[in-house]
Amino acid sequence: MHIGIAFGVFIVSYLIQLLLCFKMKNKHIRLIPFYLCMLGAMYSGMVYTEFFGLYDDGSWMSLKAVVYFICLLIIISALFLAMITHRILTVFNAKNK
Repeated sequence: MHIGIAFGVFIVSYLIQLLLCFKMKNKHIRLIPFYLCMLGAMYSGMVYTEFFGLYDDGSWMSLKAVVYFICLLIIISALFLAMITHRILTVFNAKNK
Protein backbone atom coordinates (compact mmCIF):
# COMPACT_ATOMS: atom_id res chain seq x y z
CA MET A 1 0.00 0.00 0.00
CA HIS A 2 2.81 2.43 0.81
CA ILE A 3 4.46 1.75 -2.53
CA GLY A 4 1.19 2.55 -4.26
CA ILE A 5 0.92 5.85 -2.43
CA ALA A 6 4.54 6.69 -3.27
CA PHE A 7 3.95 5.78 -6.93
CA GLY A 8 0.80 7.93 -6.99
CA VAL A 9 2.66 10.92 -5.52
CA PHE A 10 5.42 10.39 -8.08
CA ILE A 11 2.98 10.25 -11.02
CA VAL A 12 0.97 13.28 -9.89
CA SER A 13 4.05 15.45 -9.33
CA TYR A 14 5.56 14.24 -12.63
CA LEU A 15 2.44 15.16 -14.58
CA ILE A 16 2.07 18.57 -12.92
CA GLN A 17 5.70 19.44 -13.63
CA LEU A 18 5.49 18.18 -17.21
CA LEU A 19 2.37 20.27 -17.78
CA LEU A 20 4.11 23.34 -16.35
CA CYS A 21 7.16 22.73 -18.53
CA PHE A 22 5.11 22.57 -21.71
CA LYS A 23 2.64 25.37 -20.98
CA MET A 24 4.63 28.02 -19.12
CA LYS A 25 7.27 30.11 -20.84
CA ASN A 26 8.71 31.74 -17.73
CA LYS A 27 11.47 29.66 -16.13
CA HIS A 28 10.61 30.66 -12.58
CA ILE A 29 6.97 29.67 -12.95
CA ARG A 30 8.11 26.25 -14.19
CA LEU A 31 10.23 25.85 -11.09
CA ILE A 32 7.50 26.66 -8.53
CA PRO A 33 7.11 22.98 -7.48
CA PHE A 34 10.88 22.73 -7.02
CA TYR A 35 10.89 25.89 -4.89
CA LEU A 36 8.09 24.46 -2.76
CA CYS A 37 10.07 21.25 -2.31
CA MET A 38 13.09 23.25 -1.18
CA LEU A 39 10.91 25.03 1.39
CA GLY A 40 9.65 21.63 2.53
CA ALA A 41 13.21 20.37 2.84
CA MET A 42 14.12 23.38 4.95
CA TYR A 43 11.08 22.76 7.15
CA SER A 44 11.86 19.08 7.60
CA GLY A 45 15.48 19.96 8.38
CA MET A 46 14.25 22.32 11.07
CA VAL A 47 11.93 19.64 12.44
CA TYR A 48 14.80 17.15 12.48
CA THR A 49 17.03 19.50 14.44
CA GLU A 50 14.10 20.39 16.74
CA PHE A 51 14.35 24.06 15.78
CA PHE A 52 10.79 24.78 16.90
CA GLY A 53 11.37 23.62 20.46
CA LEU A 54 9.13 20.57 20.21
CA TYR A 55 11.44 18.30 22.15
CA ASP A 56 10.24 14.74 22.30
CA ASP A 57 11.75 11.89 24.25
CA GLY A 58 10.63 9.21 21.81
CA SER A 59 12.20 11.03 18.85
CA TRP A 60 8.94 11.02 16.92
CA MET A 61 9.89 14.39 15.48
CA SER A 62 13.00 12.85 13.93
CA LEU A 63 10.91 10.07 12.43
CA LYS A 64 8.46 12.63 11.09
CA ALA A 65 11.32 14.57 9.50
CA VAL A 66 12.73 11.43 7.88
CA VAL A 67 9.31 10.62 6.40
CA TYR A 68 9.15 14.20 5.04
CA PHE A 69 12.61 13.77 3.51
CA ILE A 70 11.58 10.52 1.81
CA CYS A 71 8.41 12.10 0.41
CA LEU A 72 10.37 15.10 -0.83
CA LEU A 73 12.95 12.82 -2.43
CA ILE A 74 10.19 11.07 -4.36
CA ILE A 75 8.69 14.37 -5.49
CA ILE A 76 12.02 15.95 -6.45
CA SER A 77 13.00 12.89 -8.49
CA ALA A 78 9.68 13.16 -10.35
CA LEU A 79 10.30 16.86 -11.00
CA PHE A 80 13.76 16.22 -12.42
CA LEU A 81 12.48 13.36 -14.56
CA ALA A 82 9.76 15.63 -15.97
CA MET A 83 12.32 18.34 -16.75
CA ILE A 84 14.56 15.80 -18.49
CA THR A 85 11.60 14.44 -20.45
CA HIS A 86 10.64 17.96 -21.54
CA ARG A 87 14.20 18.72 -22.65
CA ILE A 88 14.46 15.48 -24.65
CA LEU A 89 11.13 16.08 -26.36
CA THR A 90 11.95 19.69 -27.28
CA VAL A 91 15.34 18.70 -28.72
CA PHE A 92 13.75 15.81 -30.62
CA ASN A 93 11.01 18.06 -32.04
CA ALA A 94 13.55 20.75 -32.99
CA LYS A 95 15.61 18.20 -34.95
CA ASN A 96 12.55 16.90 -36.80
CA LYS A 97 11.46 20.34 -38.04
